[in-house]
Amino acid sequence: MAELTQEELNGLSPRARKAHGQSNDMIQEIVNNEKSSRGCQECGYNKSPFALDFHHVNKKTKNVSYWFKSSYTQLKKIKKEWKKCIVLCANCHRIEHHGLGNATKN
Repeated sequence: MAELTQEELNGLSPRARKAHGQSNDMIQEIVNNEKSSRGCQECGYNKSPFALDFHHVNKKTKNVSYWFKSSYTQLKKIKKEWKKCIVLCANCHRIEHHGLGNATKN
């Protein structure tokens, strides 16, 4: 089991803390907290993590197989992967993928 930091534990809802053995819920909540805390790099939106996406800045380093939240052993891999990403809201993410955004342009 991956160790959670105190900050991560504090950020979890009581339900997720109680369901410590139910890794999917807890990992999803940690991922959602990360997205919400960053917000969209383009427009600043951060009201709902469900409308926020991780966007890989360099497609060559992308490994989405780690995003399957099946166990705590995946949590360290997920964290390593999200360090390669910026957060974009769903609208800005779609615009970025159509080559019209500014999020990954220097």
